[in-house]
Amino acid sequence: MNLLTLRTPSRLGISDSCPYGMGGFSWSGRAWRIQIPPTSCLYGVSEANNVLEFLAMAVTIWIIVKECATLSLKDDCILSLGDNTSAVGWLFRSSRLPVDSPYYAPVQLIARKVALLITKSGQCLCSQHIKGSHNHVADWLSFTHQTRDGKPNPLAHDSPCDDQLTHRFHSFVPQLIPPSFEISPLPDDISSFVELALRTAESSLTRYNRRRMKTKTAHGVDGVASAPLPGSWTRSSFAYPSTNGNSSSVPSFVPTEPLSGISQENFLQQIRKPWLARLSALPQAIWLRRLGTVSNQVPYTSKTAPGSFPPSQPC
Repeated sequence: MNLLTLRTPSRLGISDSCPYGMGGFSWSGRAWRIQIPPTSCLYGVSEANNVLEFLAMAVTIWIIVKECATLSLKDDCILSLGDNTSAVGWLFRSSRLPVDSPYYAPVQLIARKVALLITKSGQCLCSQHIKGSHNHVADWLSFTHQTRDGKPNPLAHDSPCDDQLTHRFHSFVPQLIPPSFEISPLPDDISSFVELALRTAESSLTRYNRRRMKTKTAHGVDGVASAPLPGSWTRSSFAYPSTNGNSSSVPSFVPTEPLSGISQENFLQQIRKPWLARLSALPQAIWLRRLGTVSNQVPYTSKTAPGSFPPSQPC
């Protein structure tokens, strides 16, 4: 249905994850983050990150759906951004995963939840890929003291609480966040689903690794490392503290110059351009409709001519 008319997104959500945690925020200012428990078999395992990326997108979408319900909004167009192409694709094509994939069970669980949320809420969901090099805020929400891709977190290297990290975002990169940006814990219903999804991913990855061990091990030959067993953890173990009197509002080191050189307009333009380009590339035959009375002829529509042209100036 999204392709039958030209829509301008009215709600924006951005997410990211790494093998140590997940995070995201809506452009209305609601931000969240959770950590993967160190006792979980998913902790630090890059193989699990695709599922974590998809789960992070689902959580941010759920938060926006809740915002729309609070404001009694209907038919809003939600644009969900992520820097993982698999997760972006799974929002609408999760059924193409093979059943024997280690991602199958958790991805189907998450996809069904997203479908149910959007169907019941009456909102419109669209997805778009954002380059990882542009996805700064959600990236810094997804981990703290760990090193990701050889780089530390410039705002959360000392594992600050939610309040202090919120203050740091406003102090050092206010141009990358909405004015009302604030990190807060997830609601109980979302936290409960996150726990279910993580445990499903743990079980699926464990079963997959066990099957791989059996197929790759010949008689008298050492097999691969043992499949990790799901660790013992509770829901509270993936939540960060909201406040901490011992935490400082200043990070362990000041963000470097490239961060302050990023403008909000450039950031938003990186989101607008792909969206406008995608709409412009749609052929006229997809969205052009008949108007008035047509006798013995049909209006001209081309399956190759672009539906529109991007404006020369930013919207």
